[in-house]
Amino acid sequence: MSGRGAKKKSCRRCGFEGRIYERELCGSCKDTVKSDGDSRGPAGDQEDNNSEDNNKQEEWYQQVGRDSCGVCQKKVRDNDNGLCCEICERWHHCGCIKMGTQEYRMLQQLDREVDWMCKNCKAKIKNLKAENLKLRDEVVALRLENDDLKKMLNDRIINLEKKVECLEKKNININNTGKGNGEGLNQVVEKVLEVVREEEEKKARINNLVIYEVEESQKEYGKEREEEDKDKCTEIFERGVGVKGVSIESVRRLGRRMNTGTGEEGNNQGVNNSTRPRPVLVKLKYKEDKYDILKNARNLRNVGSERMRRIIITPDRTRKEQEIDRELRNELRKKREEGESGWYIYRGQLKRRNFQ
Repeated sequence: MSGRGAKKKSCRRCGFEGRIYERELCGSCKDTVKSDGDSRGPAGDQEDNNSEDNNKQEEWYQQVGRDSCGVCQKKVRDNDNGLCCEICERWHHCGCIKMGTQEYRMLQQLDREVDWMCKNCKAKIKNLKAENLKLRDEVVALRLENDDLKKMLNDRIINLEKKVECLEKKNININNTGKGNGEGLNQVVEKVLEVVREEEEKKARINNLVIYEVEESQKEYGKEREEEDKDKCTEIFERGVGVKGVSIESVRRLGRRMNTGTGEEGNNQGVNNSTRPRPVLVKLKYKEDKYDILKNARNLRNVGSERMRRIIITPDRTRKEQEIDRELRNELRKKREEGESGWYIYRGQLKRRNFQ
């Protein structure tokens, strides 16, 4: 809190300019200040440069109008009773802020202990407090989220450590077999690379479906056949499966085109002579659509159209997954031939229903 009625002094050492009451120390650098504004200290030999800086600072003060009252906009003179806001550093007449003389004298005596703020700055600080409370809540939420991320990362680190420990044990076992020529280690590396390649291939096929028994288009141009296949797939998804709004990125037939006996492509050597239509590989935009279609694919059995009832929809499997699926189907067929009932394939495994 600062008040008028004291002589105005400026420090040439640091450029501080303010009101000093019965003391001769600069309020910024604590250097001794004379009444005429001169200062003593090690920076006295830089008087000319500091004087120029003070003049620039004084011009800035006058331009901003810091000595004008924040209420009546009139200048607060040295002999006026006035208070300077500690926040905005703007002067106010005591009469304009309805402060009595006795209260003003008391604030002058408590200059070092009391900070006076104007009405506008008090309102701003109140708003800042509300914003601080909001920020505090956001910080708490971020900390909770950070704790969850830390826990997830710790769990992943623990799993990785277990995998590394398992690989180290396998490496020790390989070394103990006497294969010091690195053949065993090469086999492990090859298996790891095989697993990585398999996972990458699965990731590339995650949005794909394969549809069997879809009639082939007889149109001449490939673009027209592709558009017709896309329309047929959309019809199968909506009318047959019951899933609408599916976004299809692309469709293509797997294998060579059937020999229809017409057109240049049909007469090429090596063209498929089978009467069965080629499977359709469908790439969807969203994997959620794929799961919905596979989940409701059984609805095709209840469609009135005989053509749609023949259609089969499967995920786009890798070669390894196809081999596993083929073995599972052979095993399932064998069990059914032996009279065992209740067996079915679920997520790459043979399971049996519990009839109890």
